[in-house]
Amino acid sequence: MLKYVLCLSAGLLMFNALVVANDYVNDEAAKKGAVREAGRIYEAVSGKKPTLDNLLKSLEEPTEKTYKDNEDIIKLKSGEYLIKIKPTAKSEARGALRVLLLMEPKTNEIAEKVLKCSEAYKDEIGIRLHCGEYLIKVESKRNQGIEILRSLIRDPKADLGYKLLAASSLTEVGILDGYSLVREGLMAKEIADKRLATYLLKKFIPYNGKPYNEKGDKINIEEIVISFKDKVGPETSAELSSIQQMLHQKSKDQK
Repeated sequence: MLKYVLCLSAGLLMFNALVVANDYVNDEAAKKGAVREAGRIYEAVSGKKPTLDNLLKSLEEPTEKTYKDNEDIIKLKSGEYLIKIKPTAKSEARGALRVLLLMEPKTNEIAEKVLKCSEAYKDEIGIRLHCGEYLIKVESKRNQGIEILRSLIRDPKADLGYKLLAASSLTEVGILDGYSLVREGLMAKEIADKRLATYLLKKFIPYNGKPYNEKGDKINIEEIVISFKDKVGPETSAELSSIQQMLHQKSKDQK
């Protein structure tokens, strides 16, 4: 049965969940497929081919007049999900950012435009997330990316899925602010949130036993696995068991 996602923002969040849950970033063939899928969504929203020039133009602060008379709702099947998209300038920018995030290389030139996009759409949580995700991968703009993602984690208006994705990106530069979100994600009703929570927990394996906040509280992956393995569905439970095995293997390798 198809599950319905009500907007492009939520649709890309689910798409993100599927990407990270399947480790597309470590599988070149799957990553190319993810780029094509993101490009297909962008093209459906914008009516433009996902060329670099078009993608960068979509990041500029546009007027909404191009879309104001457009009442169409686009429906796209993506895996088991049916994404409902209302074409707007904001959804076009989100779509462009999703493609750019999956493309290589990450460059200073693109990062400058992404930073301007984050400033133009500072009240749009999904756009802020994608801008932060991109900027954190470019050394010259890393601090700005960190600031965006940290502010998103603390934003009471941000959905949990966005916060989990922000926390995941922060672990790539050794920032562990989002560890406390793992529990919240595992308790969530949405399968996307659970997937993102288990993926985030994997990202903390190298930091197991290290403090994650100013109080000195330490990351304890084993405790989380034991606490939740029997309280979640079979798919999430299997993921937690896999994480537990990874942790045990890491301990063996260190002996």
